[in-house]
Amino acid sequence: MPVPSNAPAIACSAIPPCSPNSQTRPMIRLLRGRIAAAALGAMACFVVYVAFTLLLPDVRQNLEERATDLTLGLAMELVATPAPGSTPVVVIDIDAASTGAIGAWPWRRSLLADLVDKAAAAGAVAIAIDILFADPDQRSPAALARRLGQMVEDPSLAALADRLDDDDRRFAQALGGRPTVLGFALTPTAAKTVRGAPVLVRGRAGLDGMWRFAGADAPTEVLAAAATGSGCLALPGDSDGIVRRLPLFVGVGDEIRPGLALEAVRVGVGASLYKLDGGQGRFATGSITGALAADAMLRLPPLAATPPIKAIPARDVLAANGPVAALAGAIVFIGGSAPELGACGRQRARR
Repeated sequence: MPVPSNAPAIACSAIPPCSPNSQTRPMIRLLRGRIAAAALGAMACFVVYVAFTLLLPDVRQNLEERATDLTLGLAMELVATPAPGSTPVVVIDIDAASTGAIGAWPWRRSLLADLVDKAAAAGAVAIAIDILFADPDQRSPAALARRLGQMVEDPSLAALADRLDDDDRRFAQALGGRPTVLGFALTPTAAKTVRGAPVLVRGRAGLDGMWRFAGADAPTEVLAAAATGSGCLALPGDSDGIVRRLPLFVGVGDEIRPGLALEAVRVGVGASLYKLDGGQGRFATGSITGALAADAMLRLPPLAATPPIKAIPARDVLAANGPVAALAGAIVFIGGSAPELGACGRQRARR
């Protein structure tokens, strides 16, 4: 039977046209989608980068510091306990129990003199007091007599002060002739001269990042003259409230002065001066040497990773009938954790 002449045309019309465009168009759409997704991802990464580097520097810094904390914590697990014969560190803690038993803060300076006497009698190699004594005593009988004499303009009362108990005189006697260290606070304006051991500096340009202030609030002259050394009390905190750095040295005007902890070490080893090499990034005092960063800070490991430091309540030290054995041969810090002494365990001892 003959095939109609229009049959092939009908058959072909039932088949979709086969052209290159019909195969490549879906692939192009897929590639375009992937390119758009990649572009959006890159844009998101860029925005996050800008946020961390420009808009949220504190967040970025906190993340970096926490990563460093983790690294140092892991490293501390590999460090053995202090070697036999190393100098221990002991804290005499003016804690809440001590203020509850002895009396509210601030204490009379005669009590602090008693703590110094106890530490010295036990054989402490250095005694550092983490409290600022920027003003003369105002609580002892002698101080009260002087103030009353000034108020009523009676010279006889002022003369009476010389025969009464004077806590500054008592405190200075306890400090004198012993390896003692007092603290000073940094201030934005020039205030008092800070006494201290000589600091010999080479390559000062290498210390451009040092924590520097115009002046300092130092102990009273009578107390500063009695103490062996003087160190900076301040500790810089990060934006998350954690103290991760300890100042080895600070700038006070044009002078360089040590932090309280390092000054206690110097006094403990009996060294007479410091040597700083900014170019080499090193410092030395006596037989103690160490690395010195451009900011002259010591990076501390996380507290949980450090060996615990022995702390003895101040009331127990004052109540002891004889020498406190734990203080023998130790670097002793007298400070406080009681709320009255402030969040950082220190407060101006004004009254």
